[in-house]
Amino acid sequence: PLELPERLRAVAPGAQLVPNVREPLPALVFARQGNIWRSLGDGTPPRQLTQLPTGSYAEYPQFSPDGAQVAFVVITPPTADAADPLPTAALWLMNADGTQQRPVWKPAKGLLGIPAWQPDGQGLIIAANGLTTPAEGASGLELVRFDLATGAVAALLREGMDPAIARDGTQLAFLRLEEGGIRQSLQVAGLDAQHPREVLDGRQFQGLYAPRFSPDGRTIIFAGIGGPETDAQGNPIQASGVAPWDALLGLLAPPVAQAHGLPWDLWSVHVDGRGLRRLTRFYEDLPMAAFSPDGSQVTVQGLGGIYRMNPDGSNLRRIDQLGDHGGLDAPRR
Repeated sequence: PLELPERLRAVAPGAQLVPNVREPLPALVFARQGNIWRSLGDGTPPRQLTQLPTGSYAEYPQFSPDGAQVAFVVITPPTADAADPLPTAALWLMNADGTQQRPVWKPAKGLLGIPAWQPDGQGLIIAANGLTTPAEGASGLELVRFDLATGAVAALLREGMDPAIARDGTQLAFLRLEEGGIRQSLQVAGLDAQHPREVLDGRQFQGLYAPRFSPDGRTIIFAGIGGPETDAQGNPIQASGVAPWDALLGLLAPPVAQAHGLPWDLWSVHVDGRGLRRLTRFYEDLPMAAFSPDGSQVTVQGLGGIYRMNPDGSNLRRIDQLGDHGGLDAPRR
């Protein structure tokens, strides 16, 4: 069984034991060891698609709606003589087989987050910081739309991150920083990000990460630190507050989602805000989920490995012991 890291074992009573099973990887693109890899789902070993220079690393690969291309983000460290000591980020594209790799957008400064393809495949919605000077009390983070044909960048929403678009193209889910970055909420809007509706206010979580729509667009799976106390089926049993050990860990948690080292789990919620449910107790590090094309399975990657489970969290098993940060995606068809 999967063992919990020693640092978590004492403060995470009741963590589930996840079996390691011999099961081929499904069709995926995923980040591993600083590069993007692809598995075909036919039992052959995954293949490394990118060969980035030492120090640079790729993350957040996302299939285009037709499965023909993959978008991803490349982070590059500053050179020794750089005036700005901070790393830079660029949005890259390549064909799904790894050919024609090229950067399509590199902001002058700042970092980029998880990209989401528009339904027509002509552009992407992505979170960026550093494009504008933040207002007082703001982070400078915003959701933008990048047009592949023209290279134009259009601002959509301040304080937004981790966008995801439903397969029917009618809904955009994203996380939004609230209260000066102290809290995150999960929101849903149209593709223009206007008139967003709050699905989860996030007050019971110390961090949220990477929401993903189910294929029918009715449910969102996301990762969270903490969360409300739940019963054996994962249903909240109190209206507010967190489990005691979660509250203890929350004292150490930063107010933004991408917090490495703290224990994350997967949750689901209906797009109308009802039915919040905890799916796992594996206490992973930045797990990201991806639904299979038919919606019958969910593949998850975290630092501890690659997992598969049913959408309700049952039959959770680890199918690859080599995990990483940086996420994964599955083709839509």
